[in-house]
This record gives sequence, C-alpha cells and structure tokens, in this order.
Amino acid sequence: MLTFASLLLGLSLGVHEIELLAKDEIVSVELFLDGASVGRATEPPFRLGCDFGDELSPHELIAVGYDDDGRERARAVQWVNLPRRPAEITAIFEQRAGPGEDVVARLRWAALAGGEEPLARAWLDGLEIEIADPTAIQLPRFDAEQVHLFRAELTFPGNVVSSFEATLGGAFTDKVKSDLTAVLLRLTRRREPTLSELQGGLSKNGIPLEVVALDKPPGQIVVVRDRSIDRQFAVLESFRSQRATPIGRAGIQAGAGISDPTTRLDRVLAKRMPDWRLEFLWPVAERRQGSAGQWFDLFSHSPEFGPDDGSLYKFLTRIDFPPHLTGHQRLADSVAVAGLSAAALGGRRMTILILGTQAEDTSGLRAELVRRYLEQIQVPLKVWTTSRRRSTAWGKADRILPRARLDSEWRRLLESLDRQRIAWVRGSHLPQSIELAPIEGIELAR
Repeated sequence: MLTFASLLLGLSLGVHEIELLAKDEIVSVELFLDGASVGRATEPPFRLGCDFGDELSPHELIAVGYDDDGRERARAVQWVNLPRRPAEITAIFEQRAGPGEDVVARLRWAALAGGEEPLARAWLDGLEIEIADPTAIQLPRFDAEQVHLFRAELTFPGNVVSSFEATLGGAFTDKVKSDLTAVLLRLTRRREPTLSELQGGLSKNGIPLEVVALDKPPGQIVVVRDRSIDRQFAVLESFRSQRATPIGRAGIQAGAGISDPTTRLDRVLAKRMPDWRLEFLWPVAERRQGSAGQWFDLFSHSPEFGPDDGSLYKFLTRIDFPPHLTGHQRLADSVAVAGLSAAALGGRRMTILILGTQAEDTSGLRAELVRRYLEQIQVPLKVWTTSRRRSTAWGKADRILPRARLDSEWRRLLESLDRQRIAWVRGSHLPQSIELAPIEGIELAR
C-alpha cells in the first residue's frame, strides 16, 4: 500500500513538500511529475520536495514504491490543478433479463456533507431518465450491440455536485469515469458529428486515442463579477423602473412598477437552449483551516440558477454581492477557481468575468497566466466590461452596456455553449496533452 499524505486540493505553484505513507515492505519511494523523476526518498517518513513551477498548469504526480530488491510493489497517482470533488459516486449494473433489457443502475456514494439524501439525475445517451430510487435506476431498453453512455449526477447539501459516467453495450461494459477523459469540442457546422468520424482524430503524443462516446451534457456557466459593477446596474435598474411610461385608457401608467426584467428574447433563448446552469463565484476569499491543519483561501458560490429563473440581466440586478465579503478582491485568483468549478463535472462549460469601471484586483496570479491555464483545462473565458475603455489586463473586453449589448453578448455566449460537445476517450490523460487532427466542422474548445 502506498498513498499520498499530502493532498494538494487547491491551485498549486512553486515548491511543495510531498509526503507519502507506505507499508513496511516498501523501503524507497520515487516521485514522478508529468513522467519526469523528481527524486527518491529512501527512509520513512518518505518526503520529497516537488517544484510545480511558476506557470499554473495541470500535472500528474505519480509515486512508485520499491522493496529491498528494487521491485515495484505499489504506486499512487494524484492529479494537481485539476478538479477535486468533496463527494464521489460509483455504480454497478444489474441485468435482469436479456442484453439491453431490464438493466438497473445501482448508485453508491460518499460525501463530506452528510445529512439528507442527495438530489439525483441520470441520463442515457443524453436523454434524462426518471428516477424513483437512486439506488436502483431502471434504464430504458437499449441496443446491446452499440456503445451507450450512462451519466448520473448527485447534488448534495451545500450545492456540492458530483457525477459518474460509464459506457454500456458493445465491447465496453461498466467502465467508470476514472478510465475516461472528457475532451471539450466545438462544432463549426450544423451537422452533428458521428462517433466514427472522431476515431483516430484525437491523439496523445502521436498515438490515437479511443473515443468511446460523444455527449451533450448540461452546460455550466460560472460568473465572476467585479463588485464595482453593482452600483452601475443598480442605477440602470432604478432608471428603468422609474422612467416615464404611456398612460393607459384607465389612466394607469402601463409600465410602472414592473419588477421582472425578463424580455421576449430571454424566453426565446430559454426554449432554444434550455439545458444550462449558472452560478456566481464571489471574488473575495475567506481563509479557513482544513482538517489536516493546512489553511485554504476559499471563494464561495451563489446558488445555481437556470433558464426558468430568468436572464443574466435579471441575475445581475437581483442578486447582490454578499455584504459580509468585505476583503480585497482577487479577480484573477477567483477566475482560476471558477475555471476549475466549471470543468468539475466534465460537461459543457463557460466562464465569464465582468469588469466594472473601477476594478480592484489584489490577486497573486496574473491575468495572462490564468488565461493560459483555462485554455489548458479547456474552459472558454469571456471577458465583459461595463466601461467604455475595453482594453484590460485580460486583453480586449466586450462592452455590455446599455442592456441591448448585454442581451447580444448573452445570446452569443449561449449559442457558443450550445455548439459544445464532450468526446469521452479511454484512459486518464492531462487535458493539454490531447490533440485533434483536422476534421471538418470540429475543433478543440479552448
């Protein structure tokens, strides 16, 4: 047995001391970072310094334990600067009749947040399944000769969400997510790609990767908003609700007192592109101590919202920046965390940064470094501003005032999200190591 005592749950840069726990038969441990040896510890406690550099990137950290004869006896893997979840799900599949008939998925889960039973959702080939009991989900009948993608998602108390994926049928049965990597693709044509088109198109170090499923899961949008925009939107909404309106036949101002800013465009977009969820990540960190005594700077989230809750304009004018978060803003740091959050479920995703006219940023990370990191983990970033000056540390931003501009950018963002697809490839891979050969109408999303 070999396991990491040092768990790197946050974003990691620079040198970290890595400690490993091992059984007595292991007399030395070698540490590898992205395939290159970091060094070897020859006596317990097995500790090694590991330098993750000054460029924020995903990493694979592997520890190998050896016995007296130099033989490998155990190994452990830890992914660094990639999503880590406070809840995990697994499942087994029971077949009660012939192939593809009466298949039941039995979910099992563990979470740090205890208490009430989680809210469960599940899909087979992108079609949602009705769930009566998450420990015994009856699957629709399917062709056992073809590969099908099963996906389950549980929402725990505190808005903690975790997911599970498995392929069923064909040559692949009950392959869990630990054996699959999600690759974010963008369609540049109207026609849907087929699985056969992608075979041989995705590769790692020149070696083709096996694509086992193509999926369009729900989209996740994480918004980081500079708190200086709140005053601008408050003024805008006040002007909107108090402006002069026509007098109706009964002598009543027809538009007075309207509090719901949802427009016809919002309702059309909700029907055309209904499968997305949005949350705000507040850019002021709260310092908390972890269970092992280490300290973390945590950025809190708002509850999740969906198309039925309204448009982004409504969220910006109805959801206030939490008053208890009074510390300095760390926009770049929070955008990096937002990217991790958006990618955590392995689905379609987008991150938005909204800057005001007086954006304060005391981050330790630089904007250009965070941009490159989000490209590596495949989280597209949109930078918007309420200022007339569109040049920012993040590059050129898109202006979103007056409201017509915001509506236009919001529509373009949802259309871009709607063109995303997830290709599931066999094996666990760092996202930046995967390449796509030229395929008409398809590109890697960054």
